[in-house]
Parts: sequence; C-alpha cells; structure tokens
Amino acid sequence: MILIPFGFTQTGVTGSVPVNTVAPLVFVVDAETRQVGYTAGTWTGATTVEFAWYMNNVLQSETGSTFIATYDQDVKVVETATNDFGIATQDSNIVNIPSPPQFDAASFNYTLTGQMADTAISNETDAASFNYTVTGRNEDSISETVPTQDTASVYWEVFGSYV
Repeated sequence: MILIPFGFTQTGVTGSVPVNTVAPLVFVVDAETRQVGYTAGTWTGATTVEFAWYMNNVLQSETGSTFIATYDQDVKVVETATNDFGIATQDSNIVNIPSPPQFDAASFNYTLTGQMADTAISNETDAASFNYTVTGRNEDSISETVPTQDTASVYWEVFGSYV
C-alpha cells in the first residue's frame, strides 16, 4: 500500500476518506440493569469500520454490541472508518442512565385505616372508621402511634405508595 497525503492523487488513482451518512446510535436496552445497545452507522467509501465504547470520554471497550453502563455517566460509541485514502471518525448520540431514586427508610410514613376485629373496646370510638398514623422503617418493622385503643385486635388493610 502506498500512502498518499490527503488531497493529492497518484496518476490514475483518485478517491477520498470514508464519509459517514448515518451516525451510530446508542440506546438504553434496560435501565434497571444499566444495559445500553448500539446500532452501527452507515459509511460510504469505507473498507473497514471499527467502534469503541466510551464513558465520560474515556475508552471502556472495543467489543460488543451492548455495554453495561455506570449510573449518571455519559455513554457513547465512536466509529472509526478507514480506506486507502485515510481515516474518519463519527460519534454516536450520548445516553445517561440516572441513578434510581432513593428514599429515607428511617422516615417512611404510612397512614392506615383499621377495622376492629374485637368489639370489646373500652372507649366510645367507632371502630369502623378508626384511623391510625404509623411510622415505619420498612414493611417488616413498623412502630405504631396509636392513642389508647387495643391495637392487638386490629385488622389492618393498607393501601398506598411512596414517591
């Protein structure tokens, strides 16, 4: 192979470096597992096209059509196309998988409505509409804040969600 500087021609030989016509595409395959995928770009005049995964502009891998990203990091692919006339590169779009939301389990609050299973209550409270405020650490460790009612005989039905 004879190397010819760009813009010059050898007698009877003309050409140009590869040209990217469709940029490579990076997309999220599964945000929970942080897997991202890649679809190759389209080139004209290329004899070879190689690619590499970058995270925050640092080379990570030069193989695989999928990649496991780190949360909150910019991920892209850079393709490099070559031919006898030179080299060209093309960046993909950038994807970033944000960290999942965290909640403070120590201050997780529930508001519950209970029905009394045992009607032997020592006060005048209407058991059918009895309200409790409960503060819990998680679903297995709930501490109650209840006035003076008998909580041992309460049937709990919980509806709700957290943000």
